[in-house]
Amino acid sequence: MLISKREAAGMLRPLGLSRRHAEQVLDAGLAGAPAPSSASWLYEFQEVERLSTRPVVSDSDAAAACPHGLFVARGPAALVDASRWSMSPLTRLYLRVCLVQHGPVPLVVTVGGFVARGADITAVHAADSHAEAQTVFKLDPAGAWFDTFRDHRHPTGPGKSWLLQGRHRHGPAAVDWDTC
Repeated sequence: MLISKREAAGMLRPLGLSRRHAEQVLDAGLAGAPAPSSASWLYEFQEVERLSTRPVVSDSDAAAACPHGLFVARGPAALVDASRWSMSPLTRLYLRVCLVQHGPVPLVVTVGGFVARGADITAVHAADSHAEAQTVFKLDPAGAWFDTFRDHRHPTGPGKSWLLQGRHRHGPAAVDWDTC
């Protein structure tokens, strides 16, 4: 059965999404490709229902899958280019240290708290000398850790377009600077 975009967004609202965020989730294709009609985009009811019942990744499951933390990219823009970010040189350095100490940093892309994709950050560097705050990631396909996040929700609440979660929140104290 096909339903309108408004009805589909309404099915996602009980999950705590605003109408705008629910529509971003739909626009990202997480409920499948819509069918055009003369008045609206139409979505398969079953696909929207399946999306609305995705389980939430628990903190303990996330910590088990990513014991050294993860980078969460948030919003529809992250789907376009999850490899380019605005961040301080100190944060960029911190991510480099994490790469040296623990290997690839898991990256989860979410839209409205729904996991859209994952990747492994394998390198971090400044975009160019003129954009000191721009950071570029080299991304590889996600490792086995992503099985914990695939087809799940990972809501992080309001905030900027990215955040470090897990062990990262402990900051530089968690870094073994002797390995750099």
